[in-house]
Amino acid sequence: MRLSINPSPQLFLIIILSIGIILRFYNINYDDLWYDEIISFWVSNPEHLLTESLKIHKDIEIAPFTFNLFLRFFYQIFGYEVDFARYLPSFFSVLTIFVAYKLAKLLDKNNSFLVVATLVSLNIFLINYAQEQRVYSILIFFSCLSLLFFFKLLKKNIKFFDTFIFFSATLILVSLHLFSLFIVFSYFVYLGLIFLKEKKIFFKLNIILGIILIVSLAFYIPYILSFSENLNSNLDVNYSWNKNPSLKFFSNFYFSNYFGSRIMGLVFLLTLFFLIYKNKSMFINLEKHMLILIIVFMSYFIPICFGYLFKPILLPRYISYTVVLIIILISSLLFKIKSTNLKIFTISFLILITIGNMFTEQAFKQFYKKRVLGKPAYTQAVRYINSSSTKNYSLKIEKMKNNTATSNAIINYIQHLNKKHNTKIKFIGYDKVSYQSVWILCPIDINKKTCPLPNEVKKFRVLKEVYFNSINLKLIQK
Repeated sequence: MRLSINPSPQLFLIIILSIGIILRFYNINYDDLWYDEIISFWVSNPEHLLTESLKIHKDIEIAPFTFNLFLRFFYQIFGYEVDFARYLPSFFSVLTIFVAYKLAKLLDKNNSFLVVATLVSLNIFLINYAQEQRVYSILIFFSCLSLLFFFKLLKKNIKFFDTFIFFSATLILVSLHLFSLFIVFSYFVYLGLIFLKEKKIFFKLNIILGIILIVSLAFYIPYILSFSENLNSNLDVNYSWNKNPSLKFFSNFYFSNYFGSRIMGLVFLLTLFFLIYKNKSMFINLEKHMLILIIVFMSYFIPICFGYLFKPILLPRYISYTVVLIIILISSLLFKIKSTNLKIFTISFLILITIGNMFTEQAFKQFYKKRVLGKPAYTQAVRYINSSSTKNYSLKIEKMKNNTATSNAIINYIQHLNKKHNTKIKFIGYDKVSYQSVWILCPIDINKKTCPLPNEVKKFRVLKEVYFNSINLKLIQK
């Protein structure tokens, strides 16, 4: 029996899309940019020559250049303004709701796509990353788009349009992040399992995947070699914050990050395990759900093994695409429950606790309560310096991949804040600090929390010290 849900699917989708849009775009610029966003803002500056952007990217980033190239085109069209920084990721995050809806609809002939649209629209992890100028919202979108058209290519008669979209979306996907290769690898594993079980050969699809794999290897082998060299020479400097998962991780698998709290994560994790067990015949029979499970498994298994054998590389955001896939898998399997009452109760429970969790999150609380800053308060620091008698500042930057490139990125951002807020603070290097007073601006997210004075000015007197959210200011003089 199919679960009847009113209003109509089309109207429901419009409503849930509207809610998703509001949650992703409302107060999008309330927080200032944090460090990773600042470097994207600097690298994608359209005033740079493309070769200059590539050099800056190499100096300051560890991810591929593709996302910053997207941003560069975006800024060329709409203008290089700091207030525009997060609109591109938010736009793709909204599109993900629709693509997830279509993916779930293709996967099953039931109303699970309505549950998927609801849970994706209200997922706090997806909402938070929609409001960050980073690659992850775009990565999630192209992951879902690639999978959607992969399923379409499993049909006997392959359409050129479906082939073109799958090929293009998957190429963009693999160029966005190294971890996207786990998805391509999962495609091969799934097709291999089908061949072993049913002796089916998807010749055209395998040719397409083969071309994608060759292009991916050509793209990533130089990148991996460069990254490995940098990792070996700068591990203590740049990557010491990343650790292998603790034992606690294996009771959670980042679900607390993905669904809003430890309890929420546990509910969704146990639900997923239970539904997989109850529907194990579907996976044994290699239905499409099996591919989703393979992608999720590979996305955890490969980086965990690599981390224990070599260096830690796993972070929740690196496999952020699994959030939507987990939601799709849970929603689809929920509709396999034979008892209508149990089905309605479980679906209602998951949706209601997701809505309830929103009341603990800033994304929803901001509608009835003043929002709390969550990122470094550069604007407050800039205004404070501007209101003082000393308008000059220097930066505390140490132990980054490239200190000069990091300084240039932050200076560029502060210059845009100067323009936005009509302030007139000015950066000066340590070589120009003599007997005049100067503010040392220390971003705590990339420095020690105590923010000790840089070696160049460690003997200077601290006249005043002020803290803002993740920003420390010290007024110093020789």
